[in-house]
Amino acid sequence: MENLDRKKFFDGCRTIFGGSLTQDDVDAINTVLELVHGPDDPVPESWADVFGDDAEQAKVLLDDCWVENADADAAPPSPEPDAATAHPSTVMTDADFERAAAAVGCEVAALRAVVGVETSGSGFLPDGRTKILFEAHVFGRLTGHKFDGEQDRHGVALSVRSWDRSLYGAGGAHQYERLEDAAKLDEVNANAACSWGSGQILGSNFKAAGFNDVMSFVTAMQTGGAGAQLDAMASFIKMNHLDRPLRNLDWAAFARGYNGPGYAQNGYDTKLEQLYQRFAAG
Repeated sequence: MENLDRKKFFDGCRTIFGGSLTQDDVDAINTVLELVHGPDDPVPESWADVFGDDAEQAKVLLDDCWVENADADAAPPSPEPDAATAHPSTVMTDADFERAAAAVGCEVAALRAVVGVETSGSGFLPDGRTKILFEAHVFGRLTGHKFDGEQDRHGVALSVRSWDRSLYGAGGAHQYERLEDAAKLDEVNANAACSWGSGQILGSNFKAAGFNDVMSFVTAMQTGGAGAQLDAMASFIKMNHLDRPLRNLDWAAFARGYNGPGYAQNGYDTKLEQLYQRFAAG
């Protein structure tokens, strides 16, 4: 009789989910697995709700995890502790927000809204690493497009001439894989081509964030905790003259300067206003 090797399946799911699993992820996966009783069973309709665009990858993983005499009752892994539990320095405190908001001259609720839209309220992954996003078009621009033919370990382009959403892939650990592969070609510009931390500031904007060079900025984003990330964000906002629209709650003007001219396509300004209203209401 073949049983499901749950440990192997959950280990594979960590990769699918960007390197870590929350308790909600574990619960959702367990719920859908209860509907699969053997290797010949079709996956239930709710499979796609749990795994989204990665549903086919998860089905291939499932097929590979049916083994003879596996411990079907083995407990699933515990979720990784979140940043607040594992790394106290990664938690953005009220004092951090008050200091950064004072530097910008805006309401704390306004700054909280920006962080909320950029990184859902935290600049760190569950494993404690800084949240990053590798931008292939920025890497291409910074390196004069001499690496345009290069690909990462998954066969995805590392350097392109224009922005392409499809190149991002999963968040979390996958973005560090992209960074590592690009760093083998040009370490400094690979780091400069990533958005870092709670404000998702590009490494190439190190001066506006208050640093002398790319790697000093990156080190601070990695080791300085939530306070350093918020301070860099405040500096970036002021240096780019975005303090006035944030102070005036001019969401469209702020979004245009912070997120770029295509901000309306993602409803960036609307999201800012909605989060601000929530934070302002306490």
